[in-house]
Amino acid sequence: METLRIDLASEGIAVTLVSPGFVDTPLTQKNDFPMPMRWSAERAAQSIARRLPSQPYEIVFPRLFIAILRLLNALPVSIQLAIGKRMARPAVMKEVQP
Repeated sequence: METLRIDLASEGIAVTLVSPGFVDTPLTQKNDFPMPMRWSAERAAQSIARRLPSQPYEIVFPRLFIAILRLLNALPVSIQLAIGKRMARPAVMKEVQP
């Protein structure tokens, strides 16, 4: 994203990274896991459209959810892995047919 931003700046094209949390769409409605702080597609689109004119480097939402993810990312990898393992669903073993 950084390289694209630099390459296109001379052509007057702004690049903004959009980092959403969970957005309620037909695809996410098929998920079978919790999606905390999920936003409606309309709310997400309005937030992006409202912020784009100022050409920010990044648009994130919801801010609390993204802040939690960034905090987790700042932890040592061993702790990230331990937390991830506790949150992950148990693996489902499938029988292999001969």
